[in-house]
Amino acid sequence: MRIAMTLQHEWRIDSRVIREAEALVRVGHQVLVVCRSQAEQPLTETQNGVDYQSIPRTSSVTLRHIFALFFVHLRVYSLWVVTRFGIGWRCGLRETWRSLRPLAILFPVLMLGVLAKLLQALVAPLVSLVVRPIAKKVFAPTTRKLIWDTYLRARHKAVEALSLSRIRDIARDYVEPLVHLNDYAVSCSGFIIGWRPDVVHIHDMVCMSGGYVAARRLAVPFFYDAHELETHTNYHLRRLTWLFIDRYQYALIRRAAGVITVCESIADWLSRKYKIDRPTVILNTPDFDASAKNGTCNETLRAYLGLSDGEKLAVYVGAVTIDRGLENCVEALQYAPGIHLALVGSRYSVTEELLVRLADQFGVSERLHLVDPVPGNLVVPFVRSATFSLIPIQNVCLSYYYCMPNKLLESVVGGLPVAIARLKELRSFLAMFPVGTEMDESSPRSIATAMQELSEETNKYRPTADQISAIIAYYGWESQRAKLVHLYDGLKSSVLT
Repeated sequence: MRIAMTLQHEWRIDSRVIREAEALVRVGHQVLVVCRSQAEQPLTETQNGVDYQSIPRTSSVTLRHIFALFFVHLRVYSLWVVTRFGIGWRCGLRETWRSLRPLAILFPVLMLGVLAKLLQALVAPLVSLVVRPIAKKVFAPTTRKLIWDTYLRARHKAVEALSLSRIRDIARDYVEPLVHLNDYAVSCSGFIIGWRPDVVHIHDMVCMSGGYVAARRLAVPFFYDAHELETHTNYHLRRLTWLFIDRYQYALIRRAAGVITVCESIADWLSRKYKIDRPTVILNTPDFDASAKNGTCNETLRAYLGLSDGEKLAVYVGAVTIDRGLENCVEALQYAPGIHLALVGSRYSVTEELLVRLADQFGVSERLHLVDPVPGNLVVPFVRSATFSLIPIQNVCLSYYYCMPNKLLESVVGGLPVAIARLKELRSFLAMFPVGTEMDESSPRSIATAMQELSEETNKYRPTADQISAIIAYYGWESQRAKLVHLYDGLKSSVLT
């Protein structure tokens, strides 16, 4: 089959998409990943049999672009109305939609004009009949002039504020969801349609409308691959955007040929919320077999930092950014003397500056180490020289509470005990495989206590060879790949029959 995958960002930074695409190519499918990039021109690349088409991001939002975004929005939102209120096409909605669609964009403008005229019609008689006669009797001419001048100045300021800031805020409220949810559809769905796939595989919510538009146009099925619990993330979005995210998902998720997600908890939540069959869980796990074959690391983390074998070294693997609990970990170092902390991963500059400042404030600068990221297949051999690993993700949203990060598995497969935050999927993992301890991720003292426990009783919690083998068998990519292939085999069989 020809499979088109949607992706909102550069393909090289999304290991899950790469693994899924290569797994499908491996069994004979043809896969094209249509993604966004910062390049000025479209770019076509091929890696391990997978074709990648990078489409430049929209540089500016023009009026014409907004119209295109709005019509995609109107199309999806009408599906939400149909789904939410159980309206069938037999009641004539299709014909009504076709006749009124060109005028739909004018409805908000017309309503504003009607309201303004209505307000003017109500206020004008009130001013003429009540306010003016009273003002002439009560106030002298000079006082009336003063009041009138004050009114004019106030009106001028109000109009100025309305035109410059308020209108801008109102525009952002309405434009942000259009861009966030439909820019991919406007920019990329045409390319997918032109490639004419047999199935569309939608990664992430922001590509959902684009994937749906392409699949609908070609009359082919689509899969929805939810990398997160999209309605409960820590993204900084406006209220209206959150509303439309939920309604887009409500409208489109039931029309998917199948739904895929990253952990059991999110699968249960989606099934309950949208009353769909339980999604297929394909964990976001590394390909340990490929890493073992291709990953040769010439230097370990401990050697890179110049630490002796006797020094205690905690490692955090992942992005150095907000809501990962890293500020608490740095503060915890003052309560855990002698323990070094290495942060291995890409760094968000604002978070990096904050951590450096905190380390200096708490007097632990010499024990905090910021290390550049290493290729995914080298993570396990690089970090296995540490004493233990920290997973301090903060419980700031439901998506984080349900998360099952691949860095946990990389740490354990590398032979490291782990100190985990009290999050649902992490606690379930530790219940199955007791290779670490829990900590209160919001408390520096609790983190310090966990660090000291693991540094003093490392051998008690260190994963055994049998545990590592069981973890790879249960969580590893080979078992996840089999579920993905089975899903497509089932779709192929249904199409053929």
